[in-house]
Amino acid sequence: MQAGNDIVAFHKQYPSLGILGGIDKLKIGEDKKAIDEELISKVPFMLRSGGYIPHIDHHVHPYISWEDFKYYRTHLNEMVLGTER
Repeated sequence: MQAGNDIVAFHKQYPSLGILGGIDKLKIGEDKKAIDEELISKVPFMLRSGGYIPHIDHHVHPYISWEDFKYYRTHLNEMVLGTER
């Protein structure tokens, strides 16, 4: 959220607005706890509301480890498919 964009707040204010992204790439590069917090704080509400395609904003930075990226994608896939742990 470097630009100060809060996708949950935007979606509440403009419920018919389609939104892509919104997953903070800096959080994905921190650790599993930060990844969980980032996803849980946004994705469930946004998916229930509709008009949302979740993914990392911009591109995956080189400082994001392969292990953290796999963890992020696995957890996100579980949320999207409704198979969350």
